[in-house]
Amino acid sequence: MHCWLLRHGYTARDTIVSCGKETAQPHNAGSGTLLANEPILIDIFPQNEKTGYYAI
Repeated sequence: MHCWLLRHGYTARDTIVSCGKETAQPHNAGSGTLLANEPILIDIFPQNEKTGYYAI
């Protein structure tokens, strides 16, 4: 995901990938393994390197 963003002129910092019970905790960056049959939350904050704008 970050490689794709970089190729398109964006940087993403503080990406969140959490699974299971961690998805219920706001701003929890996540840790451990992604598990089958559990919710997975992915939250990215792509910033355009030229304009500084956050979005794609």
